[in-house]
Amino acid sequence: GMPSVKYPNGGGYCYHDFIEIEFFVEGAGIHYQNSIPWRVRSGYFYLLMPGDYHYYSLDESEQFQLYNIKLDVGCPRREIMELLTAYSRPYAVYLEGEEYETTLHEVELLYEYWRSREQNGAYPADAMAQNIAERIILLLIRNLGQPERSVVSSVPPKIRNITAYIDQHYKEPITVAEMAEMTGLTPHYFSDYFKKQFGIGFCDYVNRVRLFRAIALFDTTDLSVKEISAAVGFHSQAYFSRMFTKQFEISPSEYRKSK
Repeated sequence: GMPSVKYPNGGGYCYHDFIEIEFFVEGAGIHYQNSIPWRVRSGYFYLLMPGDYHYYSLDESEQFQLYNIKLDVGCPRREIMELLTAYSRPYAVYLEGEEYETTLHEVELLYEYWRSREQNGAYPADAMAQNIAERIILLLIRNLGQPERSVVSSVPPKIRNITAYIDQHYKEPITVAEMAEMTGLTPHYFSDYFKKQFGIGFCDYVNRVRLFRAIALFDTTDLSVKEISAAVGFHSQAYFSRMFTKQFEISPSEYRKSK
């Protein structure tokens, strides 16, 4: 798994190679999904794809109650998963009322079925489990088409475009002035606005994206620290090492040796 990161309430990112559905029942906090923070509350319902990483940070004195469903990549069927491609990521919505109750019922049904099978880890991909899981994903897809429920709709389009740009161009130099020009804002106002939206400064956000791309390379390749530093957009290995150690409380060379 990922090394621990310094967020309120401790803990660390979860990084996996399966499909994951989570349905949030109680509590409030921040859900960091691929480094982007989203506000969560009762009715937060989302799907993670293989290769995604995420982390919860609780609001003070809050406790989470949620259902976590792990599915093998072959369950659900490809034609169901392909329906998601019509929507922007993250695949996440806020549900209330009848939609909340309907989804909760299906999630509880799958949870109880899984418990009855006394399985650990991924859910059994038999016909019954697959059928319920597909119904849950179709409920998510139906609600992704409702702008008032989509988590993405809560972020102004200009800022949403910036995060998409960073995900695609993190290997290249990215400056506040550049991004401010893209949004039609002054650099000072852009910086303030970005931090207000995401609770993190722009430069810190870019560094975080790069650092987690570095983790993925450490975990999946034999590249050296120097090679990975350059591959994720750091033009100084010393700066990369300093930021990596600050973020993960372990140096990149130590992390490389642990792999």
